[in-house]
Amino acid sequence: MKLQTGTSLPAFSTIDVYGNTISSEKLRGKKILISFFRGASCPFCNLHIRDILRSNLNTDDLTMVFFFTSSQEEILQHTNNSKTNFRLIADPNLKYYNLFGIEKSRAGMFKAMFRIKRFIRIFSEGLFSMRSMMDIPTVPADFLINEQGNIERVYYGKDYGDHLPIDEIRRWVGKPISLG
Repeated sequence: MKLQTGTSLPAFSTIDVYGNTISSEKLRGKKILISFFRGASCPFCNLHIRDILRSNLNTDDLTMVFFFTSSQEEILQHTNNSKTNFRLIADPNLKYYNLFGIEKSRAGMFKAMFRIKRFIRIFSEGLFSMRSMMDIPTVPADFLINEQGNIERVYYGKDYGDHLPIDEIRRWVGKPISLG
């Protein structure tokens, strides 16, 4: 079942790909972005993560928790085993995808391909991967959670490349919107 704005963050506890415990309880007191992606090789997902990196959002202002349908090994392989400022969580069994009401849709891939500018960027930035065709066909979703643990914004994507706009995240965190 899809989550709604105004509800509490569902209780969860897991281990990120670096071996750190992360839980909804430990996250209280911070602004949180929770994002659900497809697999670590998904070009649309990797493009969105690059855009987040370029946006200069940092972990002093926002805790970012990213779930992937990939295994821990796959995620570490795609990050070149380097630590990130994001909490990366492997969920190949979709335990947390189901908890947050994340949907599956093969049609989501075809819809994303019609975002021509984005598709061109994927190729020009070298992000295309045939491996991604084998990923579980989940559609992205993003959640903005306030310091009290309440969901302030729910965004369920319509296709593989449809995430909450970064400028909306920046406004919510209280950062000026970049003009770049």
